[in-house]
Amino acid sequence: GVMPALSSAASVLAVTGDTAGADIFFAPADEAANGPSNYEEALAAAERIGTAMRIVPVKRVEDALRYLQALEPK
Repeated sequence: GVMPALSSAASVLAVTGDTAGADIFFAPADEAANGPSNYEEALAAAERIGTAMRIVPVKRVEDALRYLQALEPK
């Protein structure tokens, strides 16, 4: 499954995505003025919980679609 990150609470969403069994987590590759970006938060959370879920930075929906289209079928 795929779990998108839609808020600055990316670390909470990453943990939720892992619990839900997501294989891929799309996190906004935003530029953070103060502190880590959503992608950095999600990546840190994924490392902290030891998930095999891939954390993928995206700036636009098209980035996520391109990533998915390039995947080999399961």
